[in-house]
Amino acid sequence: MELTDLDHKNFNSHVGKTFYTLCPDDNKYFRTIFIKRNPFTNSLQPLISNPVYGTPPPGMDAISPLMLSRLNRVPSMSNF
Repeated sequence: MELTDLDHKNFNSHVGKTFYTLCPDDNKYFRTIFIKRNPFTNSLQPLISNPVYGTPPPGMDAISPLMLSRLNRVPSMSNF
């Protein structure tokens, strides 16, 4: 049974959400992180913006450093 995009979104509530992280070298800047599912590797992929000057928009959640490091890992190869 193949899972659809909706199934993956239901399994992981972070898919399709945007988070922010403050830049470690200057707290006046932040980056946004959009999380999407990569259908080729069947894993989650972060899309990280360039640094933006200012404060994060209200209502946007900060991403935990542990979650960001897990998203940045290279997924292992799967059997075809």
